[in-house]
Amino acid sequence: MLTQKIVDTTRFNVLFELSQTYRDSGEIGMQYIHQALELAKKMDNIKLVGSAYHKIGYFQYCKGDYQLAVDSYKKALLVLDPKVHKKQHADVDNDLGLVYKSIGNYDLALSFFIAALDEYSKANYSMGVAMVNNNIGQIYYFQNNFKLAISYFEKYASFARRSGNATSLAGAENNLGGAYSEMGNLAKALFHYQFAFHLYDSLGSRFGVAILNDNIATILYKMGDFKLALAKHLYSYRLFREFGMKEQMIYSGNNIGLDYMGLGKYQLAEKSMKEALSLAIEIGHNEAQEGLYESLSLLYQKTKRYSQALDAYKSYTSIKDSISGKETQKEIAEIQTKYEAAKKEQALLNSKFK
Repeated sequence: MLTQKIVDTTRFNVLFELSQTYRDSGEIGMQYIHQALELAKKMDNIKLVGSAYHKIGYFQYCKGDYQLAVDSYKKALLVLDPKVHKKQHADVDNDLGLVYKSIGNYDLALSFFIAALDEYSKANYSMGVAMVNNNIGQIYYFQNNFKLAISYFEKYASFARRSGNATSLAGAENNLGGAYSEMGNLAKALFHYQFAFHLYDSLGSRFGVAILNDNIATILYKMGDFKLALAKHLYSYRLFREFGMKEQMIYSGNNIGLDYMGLGKYQLAEKSMKEALSLAIEIGHNEAQEGLYESLSLLYQKTKRYSQALDAYKSYTSIKDSISGKETQKEIAEIQTKYEAAKKEQALLNSKFK
């Protein structure tokens, strides 16, 4: 019996690793992880069942299938015990937060991030704490609170430097570049982006290089070098398409449209933006739709199509209000306040029992 258990666990691990290896090879990776899930269920191993559901959700998230990802992550949470599988449960909470962030549900995303932060802290998992600080920073970034976002990104960067984790540091530097770019400090943004680019390049991360290449191109666009920006954005877009990364394809497609608009190639600009918008609507990416409607409104104004410009602008403001409006900001502030209060209360209790 014990021998069979060892054999089944080994088979699960092999299938699990194969799913990761073939993640970008059509449905092959998904087939392997579903086989691993069925084996875990047969073994009645809760931890492995949770791991399989979590991995399925991750694959779905990467492909832009957000609702499917939410369903899979919630299945993982149903089987995992937060008291027994502390880190694993926190990992799923964190990833659920990422999905909700992508669809623009920031208050719900923040609630899952804070749950993960609490679980990682209890599990003494400093990498998880740092990672969630980074994700919380992104919530404030998308709420246009860039100074607060930078404070969270710096916590992540500080951990990455102390631990010598080059991948984490590259991610933190990328996010810092984005915040400084939005604040209009292009020189500082470019510094952080280039630092992150070299880190990803040294790690051999083609995906990381594609992301940073795309971001550096956006700085070049803002500096008025539309031709070089377009070349870089097109390069990144080809890589994103190769990886099947729909979310990145959407953002890059918008960037390409803006480059073409800067070059006065309005038909190509409209084509790129509309293709990106269609994909954003297909996967339910509200955050990206907001940016694309804003870009299309600008394009229509440039080409004197004022009725279409107004329609696009109305769509832009409608989505913006739904994901970044006063009510959402209020809910996020309330969640943050409750978390800070709970932290202070716990610290006070700890000091009394020392």
